[in-house]
Amino acid sequence: MAGQEMRGADCGPPDMICAVPAFWVGLLYDEISLQNVVDMSLASTLLRKDVLKWAKDGLDRRCFNESVFLDPLKEVAGTDI
Repeated sequence: MAGQEMRGADCGPPDMICAVPAFWVGLLYDEISLQNVVDMSLASTLLRKDVLKWAKDGLDRRCFNESVFLDPLKEVAGTDI
């Protein structure tokens, strides 16, 4: 995503402040995860479990151990990815 920047939340509990950018970076900065989102939106299907999994997979492929920041979102979405 040349020329794009992920901006995070301004306030909230510390774990959620880290979770929001982790979610978006995992989806938008990874070609496979981004294509999954595009494909899903074209099919008009929204499955929170799939989206969180794609975000986690995208973060894991960056090899910086950032997927732990998604833990608060997993709780909110009621899924264990």
